[in-house]
Amino acid sequence: MSHPSATNPFPSSAVARFSSLDAEPLPTVSTDAVRRATSLLEQYLVEGAIEGETGKGSVVAIVGEYGTGKTHLALTMLRRLALAGEVKSLYLDAPADSFLALYRERFIPRLSRTEVRRTIEDYYADIVAEDLDDSDLTRPMANELRDRAVEPLALVRRIGLMEAKYQELLTERLREITEDPSFGVALSLFLRPEFEAAAWEWLCGNPADSALVERGVVSTLDTDAGALQAMGVIALLYGGQRRRFVVVIDEMEKILSDSSPAEQAEGVLAAFKRMLEIFSKTGALLILCGLPDFLEALPDDSRQRISVIIKPDRLREEDAVRYIEDANERSTGERSLKPFSTDVAAYLADLSGGNARRLVRLCFYAYADAAGKTVTRAIVREVAREQFELVSQDDLRGDIVRVLNRNGWRFETNSALAFGKSKRKVDYWIPVGDGGCAIFLAQSILQNADVASLIPVLSRSEEDQSPLPIKTLLIVNGYLGEEFRPALEGQFDAIVTHNLRTFGDDLDAALQGVVARLEKDASAASFETLSAKLDQSVRQNNQLLRTVDHLAERLLGQNAMQLAVERGLTSVFATLAGGRASSSHFPEVDRLFMDIREYLDAFPRFPDLRARYRFGDRKFGPTLLLEGVRAAVESFREATTNWLLSPETDPEYLEELCRQFDEVARQFSSIVGSRELRELQFNLERTGRNLDVKNMEDVLMRLGPRVWEVAGEARRMREGPTLFS
Repeated sequence: MSHPSATNPFPSSAVARFSSLDAEPLPTVSTDAVRRATSLLEQYLVEGAIEGETGKGSVVAIVGEYGTGKTHLALTMLRRLALAGEVKSLYLDAPADSFLALYRERFIPRLSRTEVRRTIEDYYADIVAEDLDDSDLTRPMANELRDRAVEPLALVRRIGLMEAKYQELLTERLREITEDPSFGVALSLFLRPEFEAAAWEWLCGNPADSALVERGVVSTLDTDAGALQAMGVIALLYGGQRRRFVVVIDEMEKILSDSSPAEQAEGVLAAFKRMLEIFSKTGALLILCGLPDFLEALPDDSRQRISVIIKPDRLREEDAVRYIEDANERSTGERSLKPFSTDVAAYLADLSGGNARRLVRLCFYAYADAAGKTVTRAIVREVAREQFELVSQDDLRGDIVRVLNRNGWRFETNSALAFGKSKRKVDYWIPVGDGGCAIFLAQSILQNADVASLIPVLSRSEEDQSPLPIKTLLIVNGYLGEEFRPALEGQFDAIVTHNLRTFGDDLDAALQGVVARLEKDASAASFETLSAKLDQSVRQNNQLLRTVDHLAERLLGQNAMQLAVERGLTSVFATLAGGRASSSHFPEVDRLFMDIREYLDAFPRFPDLRARYRFGDRKFGPTLLLEGVRAAVESFREATTNWLLSPETDPEYLEELCRQFDEVARQFSSIVGSRELRELQFNLERTGRNLDVKNMEDVLMRLGPRVWEVAGEARRMREGPTLFS
C-alpha cells in the first residue's frame, strides 16, 4: 500500500479529541442526531432548559457504541454554544473509574479561578445593591452595581460602608445557595486576598488550611460524593447569576457500569442523582456521553432525571456522499466525489456498517491507496483487510487457547468431523456430551464470495442429518460486513468478530452460551455429562492455581521485596541512577510519589492477607503484584531523586528512567488483563470506597509522563534555562 498523501483531504482517524473550541473541527455530516442536538441547544439558549421525554430539565445523554460519533456530536454542541457568547462550558473526558479523579484531574483544572472569583463578586455586588436601593441618593450606585459597571469592593470602600457586614451577608447567601456551610464560608473568602489562595486550594480537593479550619471549614473534597457535590455547587453558583453553565462528561462507562458494586450504587449514585437534580433546576446543562452500559447502571430514579437521550445515527449512502464532498470542498474548494463514485460511497457506508469512525478511516486509506486513480470496491476491500485484520492467525489462535484453558474446556485442533455424509475440517472442537461445539476461523468477510466460501462448511440440512448434537461458532479475524451477517447467522449458532479490547470476553460469553445449550440438550442424568463437567471444573481450578503460582514465583518467592527488585521490576533504576537517595528537597516531585504511594497503601498488603486466606485464594494474585509495584515505585523515586541531585548526570537519564517505568506499567497491565484479576475488587472499610485493580493501569501509566514533566522542570529551574535545550 502506498503511503498516505500529504494532500489527503480525509483525517486518518475519526477519534474526536478535545484541544480547544477554537481548534479546526472535523467535518460534520448533518444527520438526524446532529439536527436534533442543534434544535435542543437553540431551545436551551432561549428557555434555559430542555423539554424532553421526562419534562423540563437540562440533562442530555448521548449514547452509542464505539465509533458512532458520540464525542464528535458533543464537541459540535459545545462549538455551537461557544458562538452564543456568555456560556461557560467544560469538556471532561473521564480519566479513571472515579468521580473524584474526574473532579481533580479534569473539572478543576479547566475551571478558571478568576471566573469563580468574579462570579462571587457578582453575588457581593447584588447584596450591596439591595442595601443601597433603600435611598434615592444611593439608588444610582445600586443600578451601577447591577449593571456590573463598578467594582463592588472598591465602591464599598469609597463611600465608607461596612465591609464586615457585607462579607457576613455574602457568607450567608452562599451558604443558602450551596446548602453547605463549608462551601458558604470557603467561597466567600475568595473576596479576601489573604484567603483566596487557601480557598482555591481547598476547592481543588486539598485539606483545609488552618485559616479555613478556624472559620469552620474542616471537611476535605476527597471522596466521589464530595466531588459530585462540589460540581453541583459550581453549577448552583453560575445558575444563581443566571449564567449558562455547560458540562460535558465523556466516556461515562469508565465511571459507571452495570458491574459496579452495590455499595457504590447506594452511595455514589445517590450523590450523582443529586447532581442531576441540581443541573436540572439551576439552568445548567449536563451532557453525558458513553456506551449504553452507563445508562443501564443508573437506578430508575436517576435515569428519569435525563431529559433527552440522543443516539448517533448509522451513516447511510447519502451521508457518505455528503461527507466525501464536504472533505473535498474543505481541501480544494471544489465540491466533488472524486476519486470516489456514488457506488463506492454506498459500498463504504454498507461495509462500515454505518459506523462513522470506520467510514472515515476507510476513506483516508482508500484515497491514499488509489494514489490519484479512481477508488474501486476492490481497493476498499484491500484497505479494509489491512486496517481491520490487526492480529496474525498465530496470535488469534493463542487468544482462543487462553480462553479455552481458562474455562477448563477440553478441546481438539484441526479435527475432521462427519457432518451428514461428508467431513468438514474444524479449527477447534470442544466435546460436550455426545456432541460438541465446532469452531471455525475466517478472515474478513467483505463480499459474497467470502460468504460463499463459508456456507459449505456446514449446511443446516447436514446438521439435521448428523448423528451428533453439534453447535457451531464462527470467529472472524477482521471485518464482517453488516450486509453479510444475516446469511451467516442463518448457518452458525454464534459469530464473534475479533476486537483487540474485548475479544477474550466476547469469545468467552459466546462459548458459554453455546456450551450451555448443548449441556441442556444432553440428559441431566448422563454419567458422561456429569463426569465431563467435573473434569472441566478440576482443570479450571488447576489453571487458576497455576496462574497464582506463576505470580508468586515472579514476585514473591521466599522474599517478596528481594525478588521484586532482583528480577527486573526495579533493579534497572538502580543500574541507571545508583545508590539510595535521601530527601530530594524537590517538593513537587515528592508530591507525585507521595500521592501514588498513598493510593497503593489503600490496598491490602500481603502480610495482612496471609494469615486470613489460604495461599490458593484469588485475593493473592493482585496482592502479590502490588508488592512488586510498590517496590518499583520506590526505586523509581530514588532514581529520580539521585538524578535531580547529580548535576553531572545527562538529562537523557531521566527519559530512560521514565521509559523503564512505563515498561513496568505495561507489564502490570498485561498481567492484570486476565478476567479473574480484572473482576476482583477490594472493599476497604477504612476508606469507605471501592478500589478496582484495573484502575491502577491508568494510575501507573500517568506517573512516568508526570515525572518527566515535573522533575525536568524542577532541575531546569535549579540549573538554568540551558538544560534540555
